[in-house]
Amino acid sequence: LYAYALAYNDQSDQVDKQDLNLVGDSPSDTFSINLVKILQCALNNDDQGFKTILNPAFSAKCKQDAELAWLVADCYALLGNKGEALNWLEQAVDRGFFNHEFFNNHDPFLEYLKKEPRFEEIMDKAKKLMSEIEY
Repeated sequence: LYAYALAYNDQSDQVDKQDLNLVGDSPSDTFSINLVKILQCALNNDDQGFKTILNPAFSAKCKQDAELAWLVADCYALLGNKGEALNWLEQAVDRGFFNHEFFNNHDPFLEYLKKEPRFEEIMDKAKKLMSEIEY
């Protein structure tokens, strides 16, 4: 997640300089390395590279986890693919990441999705889910 933190803090140029051997638990941690690679592709507007890395097997694993689905949503947003970004954001919310305050106020990659009616629908769902657990 360090690479994503760099990108959120306007240090995208540092993401490409990340030593992929230091990502994850070991140099053979291809899953963590691929998370950084899809971010690098998104930041460099490399749609083809992104699609190559986010193959069906990797995509299926990401869909199983709320935070991973959100990271993929961010990458699709960076690539300008609103439909897929919203699909993955909804997946993140459905899997349990429903911090609408974060999505609305702190995630810079989702900024241009905020005017989309579907974004508002997803945020309404997230607010509802959040209200069900607040006490």
